[in-house]
Amino acid sequence: MPLHGNLFWLCFQVLAGVLLILDVDARSHHRKVHRRLESALKGNYIVVLKDTLKPQAAVLSDHSEILREAAIEEGSSWSTPKSAYSCLNRADACILRSFPLTSSYTAKLTDSMVEILQKQDVVDFIEPDLPIFPFGVSILPPKKDLWGLRRIANRTGLSVNYTYPDPGGEGIDVYVLDTGIKTNHTEFEGRATFLRDFTGEGDDDLVGHGTHVSGSIGGVTFGVAKKVSIFGVKVLALYGGSTSTAIAGINFVIGRVGALNKEMKSVINMSLGGGKSLSLNAAVESAVNAGIVVVVAAGNKAQDACLQSPASSTSALTVGASDRHDTIAGFSNFGTCVDLFGPGVSILSASINGNNTAVFLSGTSMATPHVAGVVALALASNPGRFQSVPDFNTYLTDMATFNVILGDLKGGPNLLLFNKVDKDSVPLPRPTTTTTTTTGTFITTSTAVLENNYHTKLSLQDDHYHQENDHYKDSKDCRCKINYHTKFSLQDDTTTKKTTTIKTAKILAAKTTTTPKTMTSKTAKFKTNTPKAAKTTIKPKKTPAPKPITTKKSNITITKAKPAPKTKTTAGKSTSKTP
Repeated sequence: MPLHGNLFWLCFQVLAGVLLILDVDARSHHRKVHRRLESALKGNYIVVLKDTLKPQAAVLSDHSEILREAAIEEGSSWSTPKSAYSCLNRADACILRSFPLTSSYTAKLTDSMVEILQKQDVVDFIEPDLPIFPFGVSILPPKKDLWGLRRIANRTGLSVNYTYPDPGGEGIDVYVLDTGIKTNHTEFEGRATFLRDFTGEGDDDLVGHGTHVSGSIGGVTFGVAKKVSIFGVKVLALYGGSTSTAIAGINFVIGRVGALNKEMKSVINMSLGGGKSLSLNAAVESAVNAGIVVVVAAGNKAQDACLQSPASSTSALTVGASDRHDTIAGFSNFGTCVDLFGPGVSILSASINGNNTAVFLSGTSMATPHVAGVVALALASNPGRFQSVPDFNTYLTDMATFNVILGDLKGGPNLLLFNKVDKDSVPLPRPTTTTTTTTGTFITTSTAVLENNYHTKLSLQDDHYHQENDHYKDSKDCRCKINYHTKFSLQDDTTTKKTTTIKTAKILAAKTTTTPKTMTSKTAKFKTNTPKAAKTTIKPKKTPAPKPITTKKSNITITKAKPAPKTKTTAGKSTSKTP
């Protein structure tokens, strides 16, 4: 073997070993941080109240007295709160936070106190406060390409340039519930504002996740909606966050949107999640009822999205991740709780390493801001058109590109985000279906459709990315890169014609606290290969192709992603284009 070949191979082996050690170390710290957060939340509960004429302040006063008496009777201690998670002087119980706009509060309680509160007429349910984490992972991809923007701008494959409706999201407010935002980054042009920290960590984004997400929503180079206003609400810290911090953020946004009278002009982006939480889903529903479009990440565990929150919320737009080849990402959650897919693999956006730096990340956290950006474009381009958030959500999914996502979606919709959402745009006709109903049964019949029948075999290790060490030879020096992804293999890459037969299924009556998007909740959807029925068949209007206007190139420095810190945890006319 030539000398340069030996040196290259030695370089690769050494760096691969170092990266493996760093990866193992990062996973170990992730588990430690997760246990630390679980320990901090032990004994913390979220109490969800029923709709009542009694003010929540009066309810809290009553409950405080009841719990204080219970503490005296059982010999435990009661105090005022010290922080979002703990009581003053390490007391056994206290009321921590109140969320009047989502009809809930969080408290540290003993087991007997939980039983007492559950018997109160005004209490709907009580559940533990759970950890939540961001859904993004650092990578070093082979190409420096804004492929995500180019993909959502075209029905078939990657467009040459990114074009978008003229308003560019101007006049729309997007609230990023995340790790914070580096507001002085050049990507934001002064349109990003930090509002509130609910973690106690401070205003700065110490993780970079929220800054990256915000850049994908409205950055001048990396953003979908380049004129939108972005507001940071910090609900995640270096160690993650909790259900209660997320609810606190939602409660804050509902109040602000109401005070500004910006209903149907506001969006919440939540590229985060944890275990299934009825209280968090209920908070999302409260935001939707207040006229706020809520976009959430499906999750990165390659499992049913209905097992996580806020992904399982029937009121939110739940987003799965796809890659540049329109294949569902190996890490992406799936199933009937997913509403549509967006680009989420090797996404370039703003970094906290400098005011003009960028970094690549992958995750459903990265797909979610693509959708939030298109939501802003649609709301700005169609003022007064939508009467409610469910009405808007139906419009956005109707506008999505149908039947292009490859892979086993486990009954989820085959829809890819599309950004041409101006007032003259109409959805493409879908294959027709006929649906009849009888008592307690849905009978669905569909015509035969020609579709790609790709089945993917997924495997995950420790619910994280499987690390592969890939390498390449540079003409000047020897370098290596990390390619984080989940291995998958195509079992059948042929195109087959499938005919969906008549299927029946009984409707199971299930208690739910949220309003279904359609006739049933997500858990009652049927896993069939039947495409969605179009309400009407509309012949698309023929409009001349837009003439994109070239924007100035941005001087963005792309920095290599560093291993996570030891405390970091692991989602009209076209007139412009980006380089």
